[in-house]
Amino acid sequence: MGHGKSRAGRLVLRAGPFSFRRPGPSHPGILSVKDAGGIHVELIIAIAAAIIAVAAIIIQNRRYARVRRRLTRLEHRDAELLTLVKATTSRLASRPDNEPITFRSQFGEDLLILELLGWPSEGTFVEVGGYDGLTNSVSSALEQLGWTGLLVEPVPALYEQARANRPDARVVHAAVGRAGSAGTATLRHYDDARGYDESSHLESSTDNTGTRRPPKNTPVRTIEVPLTTLTDLLDELFKDIPTDRVDAASIDVEGHELDVLDGFDLDRFQPAVLLVEDHTRAGRSPINDALEPRGYEQVGWLAWNRVMVRRDRDDVRRRAEAVGLRWDPED
Repeated sequence: MGHGKSRAGRLVLRAGPFSFRRPGPSHPGILSVKDAGGIHVELIIAIAAAIIAVAAIIIQNRRYARVRRRLTRLEHRDAELLTLVKATTSRLASRPDNEPITFRSQFGEDLLILELLGWPSEGTFVEVGGYDGLTNSVSSALEQLGWTGLLVEPVPALYEQARANRPDARVVHAAVGRAGSAGTATLRHYDDARGYDESSHLESSTDNTGTRRPPKNTPVRTIEVPLTTLTDLLDELFKDIPTDRVDAASIDVEGHELDVLDGFDLDRFQPAVLLVEDHTRAGRSPINDALEPRGYEQVGWLAWNRVMVRRDRDDVRRRAEAVGLRWDPED
């Protein structure tokens, strides 16, 4: 780079084909940048700035749109829960035995299942990720009403608690996986008093549901646990009860949901309602892609749960509409 002579307060710096001029009388307050052909780079810079500004506006509008959709979903969820509470109050007030029922689910999943199915006094449930059988249990209230079913929990200590807390249910110590799964699997179990033990998951899990993992410094240990499939477990269950149909299933396995669904023969057992945890809250996800070809459609969300129902169960779909469930695949 060479320095030109100073003229009338202007310093010309030459570097190849470009000339950079300090502001002078002919260019007050402006940094004039011209190439050898006389094309003004200021114009290019202005156009680039305009493009950036327009892009920023578009991004901001999209963010606002997402926020509006989320607020709308929250309003819908509040309305859905209010409808469920009103329905529950009416149903329980009319029960002839007037026995109290404790609803323990985290987001009203037990209420929703009962409302979608018309409050049957008996049925068959499946709860995968049963924890201790009571804390945030989806199936405990169903059992109090007269249902029976299957509770699956892979963490040994929690399995023992579930057995003690739910003596009338079939409680199984296992992890469940894809069709053909057998033997053992490695479970990552978080030993932490802040509730991260609920985030325990299989080491081989390929998370497609946006599950939130605990902080990296959370104490964790690996445990070898039995591995099987839901189909195999239900074959054993139905040897002892006079039915071969599942009415409702809840699957909450911290990112392992797709594998569990792969090992669940939906054509045979035909659960009318499936609640599948999915932290992505996306319009569509691999869960939809896995279940739609197998006869299911999403009718709404309940917190982090995709609410899936059998496409041939018009009665369940009508009740979903009555409760106020809705789902927009574009959200």
